[in-house]
Amino acid sequence: MRAAEQLPLALLPAFVKMQDGQSLFNRTPTGAQVIVLVGARPQAVDEDRARQPIENFLMLERRRKVVDDDLKALRAAAKIEYVGDYAKTAQEKAAADKAALEVKPSVSVLTGDPSASAPLVESRPSAVSPLIGTPASAPEPTVPITPASAPSGKTLDQGLKGLK
Repeated sequence: MRAAEQLPLALLPAFVKMQDGQSLFNRTPTGAQVIVLVGARPQAVDEDRARQPIENFLMLERRRKVVDDDLKALRAAAKIEYVGDYAKTAQEKAAADKAALEVKPSVSVLTGDPSASAPLVESRPSAVSPLIGTPASAPEPTVPITPASAPSGKTLDQGLKGLK
């Protein structure tokens, strides 16, 4: 059972059209909500009772407007800078794509005939970690492990006194 002030404002037009006993399906960010209108009756609300919900609504609207304005300002002031492969111009990208698509004929080692062999594939060393620049198959460096320092007896006593 909810009062009109507790209903979602976005759904008020749908509630006005509903008759007693009808239900309304509402999608929410966390799932769905089914609202059943058990009954409705007109009831005047005095100013003191209506003041808090009205103030809450106005405050939320102001906050929403401030956030929207701040987001617009941030988006307008944002500078996006591309680096690496993304920084290439359209001409550079087209040239790189064309070079990647070119197939160079290979020559058979046994016959010397270019049409007799499959393309040679370069053999590469094991993968290299992009973060540390060492081969991925290299053993992990050993890091000495030191035990954590234990608190002194005085510190323990003070801590235990706080628990009592």
